[in-house]
Amino acid sequence: MVASETALEEEYLVDGERGTEVRNELPKPTGEFAVGRVRVEISDDARAEVLAPPSGGGPRKLVIWIWYPAAASTASQYSPYLPHGWEASDTVMGAPLGTTSLQSHSNDDAPPLLERGPFPLLLFSASGFSPLSYVGLIEELASQGYVVASICHTHDAPITVFEDGNAVPANQTNLRRITAAVGDPAAGDMEETFSFRAETALLKRDDMASTANLLPGVDAPISEAIDMERIGAFGHSLGGNAALEWCRMDDRCRAAANLDGAIWTEVGTTGLAKPAVVIAAEHPEMLAPPEQLVAAGAFPSVEWCLQERSYLFDGWQRILDSGKPGTMHTIEGARHANFSDVQFVPLPDDSPMKRVLGPIAPEMMWRRSSQLLLDFFGNHLH
Repeated sequence: MVASETALEEEYLVDGERGTEVRNELPKPTGEFAVGRVRVEISDDARAEVLAPPSGGGPRKLVIWIWYPAAASTASQYSPYLPHGWEASDTVMGAPLGTTSLQSHSNDDAPPLLERGPFPLLLFSASGFSPLSYVGLIEELASQGYVVASICHTHDAPITVFEDGNAVPANQTNLRRITAAVGDPAAGDMEETFSFRAETALLKRDDMASTANLLPGVDAPISEAIDMERIGAFGHSLGGNAALEWCRMDDRCRAAANLDGAIWTEVGTTGLAKPAVVIAAEHPEMLAPPEQLVAAGAFPSVEWCLQERSYLFDGWQRILDSGKPGTMHTIEGARHANFSDVQFVPLPDDSPMKRVLGPIAPEMMWRRSSQLLLDFFGNHLH
């Protein structure tokens, strides 16, 4: 823990060295099951595409990447970390995931292990990153007996590549509006920014609902391995908000986990009367005096800082108070981006991602966060 307000300010103002060697490799999953990976596409005719340009509407279409317990593979090597065409996943804040030598520990289209299933389903929502940027965490869950459906939120993820070859990049205007804490004038004022974040979380919530509705009907062997009576949800950042919100609205969801996401939507005030957990990073940028943080460029105004703190800390407290049970864990030494695979790769010196990576050893962070999720979902889905 940081000992003083001055130290807190300095931690925000100065990029510190990452405290451990970055080995540019993912940990090997520790569960008993081999891991398969498959992509499926869904099209929800009940929802209009609201993020596409006016000329490119139509139904909301999604790519879902699914990791699952698989039959032992005879393949001589694992599938590429990023499939061909998805290399633009490295476009978020200078994180070089598209050019990394990271190696997955899963095999594409491996037969699911049906004789040991069906397995509980976990819906995962990312925020800003690609759904392929959390492979280390997701492969560990799959190796322990879960089907993890990671949603590529079209126009929100860095790239979404459909089977017909259509590659849809992120809507850059939307990304600027979401990350407007530094006072980007293109993003609008505080109320507009906070409202837009809530709208984005609700869009992700609706993508989770579309996935739960349509996934059982996909023409793929994986559908037989899913136990639709045991569904949980988790997500990172805005995706964590979405997971809580979807679980509040949908009786199919038994439990939800929020990985370090502020809560911009109704669930932050009404709560969630189901098992819920918040797994948080440390947030020195939320603890220093607001005036110092404004001077450092972290927030446009003192009012903005105080309001954003409220969405974070008051929202988390409401989840703790309302959950049945509600629990929270803070991982010492972690920052916001440590939940993703970015922590495993060397970063360019000028990468702004360094500000949101803490000094915790990447493998320790992976083990702590995955074990907390396994304990939580193991208690409420198994």
